[in-house]
Amino acid sequence: MKKVIIAILLVAVMATALVACEDKPETTEILPAQTVTVSDAASLADIRNYTGEKYKNYTFELTADIDLSGYKNWTPIGTAEQPFYGTFDGKGKTVSGLTFEGWDANGYPYNPASADNQSGKASFYSAMGLFGAVNSATVKNLTLSGVSLKYYADNGFSYLGSVIGYSTGSTSVSDVTVGGNLYISNIYEKNKTYDTKGEFQNMKDECEGTLYAGGVVGYSVGSAKYENIVSSVNIDNNYYHAYYQTADTVEPDMLPENGEVENKYIVESGNYYTNVLLKQIFVGGIAGVVKNGSLENGSYSGNVNVYAKSTHIAGIVAAIYNGEVKTAVVRSINLNASATAKNILGGTVGLLSSTDLTDATAESLTIYAGKIGTSIQSVVAGGVFGYASDLSVIDDVSATDFKLTSLFMEADAGGIGGVIRDSVVGNGTALRTEFTISESNVKEGSFASYGYCLGAVYGNSEVKSCAGSATNYNTGTSNVNKYAEISGTVYVNEDGKPAVRLFAKGSTSEYVIVDARVENGLYIDVYSEEYTLLFTLSYEGGFTVSSNTAETYLDTYFEGGKGFKDGAGYKASEGNRDFAKYEYRSGTPVVE
Repeated sequence: MKKVIIAILLVAVMATALVACEDKPETTEILPAQTVTVSDAASLADIRNYTGEKYKNYTFELTADIDLSGYKNWTPIGTAEQPFYGTFDGKGKTVSGLTFEGWDANGYPYNPASADNQSGKASFYSAMGLFGAVNSATVKNLTLSGVSLKYYADNGFSYLGSVIGYSTGSTSVSDVTVGGNLYISNIYEKNKTYDTKGEFQNMKDECEGTLYAGGVVGYSVGSAKYENIVSSVNIDNNYYHAYYQTADTVEPDMLPENGEVENKYIVESGNYYTNVLLKQIFVGGIAGVVKNGSLENGSYSGNVNVYAKSTHIAGIVAAIYNGEVKTAVVRSINLNASATAKNILGGTVGLLSSTDLTDATAESLTIYAGKIGTSIQSVVAGGVFGYASDLSVIDDVSATDFKLTSLFMEADAGGIGGVIRDSVVGNGTALRTEFTISESNVKEGSFASYGYCLGAVYGNSEVKSCAGSATNYNTGTSNVNKYAEISGTVYVNEDGKPAVRLFAKGSTSEYVIVDARVENGLYIDVYSEEYTLLFTLSYEGGFTVSSNTAETYLDTYFEGGKGFKDGAGYKASEGNRDFAKYEYRSGTPVVE
């Protein structure tokens, strides 16, 4: 018995020792709330010493207008490792002259770690703005004027915004006005390649960078809120390229006789090499990308001009996922984008995914969608939005005097939107839309996806009301009439063809999608809300096939209160669905 007790005691002691030896998680000391006044450029720059979570209760208040033009290369407040957590209250004051030269007079990228900016590779800020990186911060009551940020993007992920480069957490930005210019250039990699014998083969140029740029914020992830934002920031891809020259970036026959190569940057201006374009660019007048956040009451007036392999461009936000945009206005803006892979452009939003867009207006909007090289994979453009997917909802939107000019033969473009997939358009109006196609040798049939309202409707989508008018150049009026006007409600199947929905009585969310196929007989397919096939009914005779639309046959093969007819009578249920309680509620759409 004693041995058992001793053994138990030994185990307990060892367990205690093990617990005592475990590393305890470090805890951050959160300092008590404190207000710090900011009255000049030096005290504004000093906020860099108050980053990290320990200062999240600190509030910084402007007490005067501040001129930052003395800082030729502004060092942003907050980094990825030590973001800004606090509150910055501009108190209605103006910060002017926010400047980042980006490169020196000789064309070399600025290197903050080097006195002469030329010795050694540049160390880049991946997140650039007044604030580089923030986490659950608050920025409010501020005007930024005369912004001039000239930014080199390297072969990674880069974030550029006048106010914030990169934001995480529940950040709040409100009552902010921004004006100025963002200039974008890129660094690419140049390396030698060798054959299997180890002999020089050729030079390989690579540029795999992705840039997120916005008039206010470059990239935002988390439950952020952006409210009462006014932006007039011009964003321009200057088309400078640069690479860092070493012995490995010079062809053998170009090496000096002594074999010594000066390690320095080589800057190329105006060279349209498709392989040294940035891989992707997301550029918005207010935000580049927003994930899980919201933007309310935002306006933009300005110009965007970019080149990349793929582009997402818009007046308010280039791409937004699982979020909300409400009350957005763009006026007198120009969006120009050229790409080798794809262009997605929208007056207010480029790409929406699982997002609500309501009360959006685009007036006097010009979009140019170009290609670099001989072809481009896809182009999507719309006066209000470019591409909406994954149960996005667009309602109460309008575009007036929207002009689209392109160099492509095939695209999805519309006065309201380019494409909706698995989404809803509630109420849209497009007036005086103009399509201009300057591609030579264009075939007439290439314009089937141009529409007064919507270019194309796919998936489990719904269009309730949409009206528009257009003046068409070079395309022929007959080629630009798809979804010109929709009254009532139209639902489509996954191929973009009209389909029928049967709703459970009293419900707007529980429904089935009914489609018809004519393949040596009639087949009626019934799908769930997620477009999963529930069952198929087959009818091989006793009818005249006149259409492959379910509406043609519903009167015969579906009866309210009983369900679907089949050979044995009525199919009244499937799983937990009682089709006897379903009703036809698809409307009678008119699509011209």
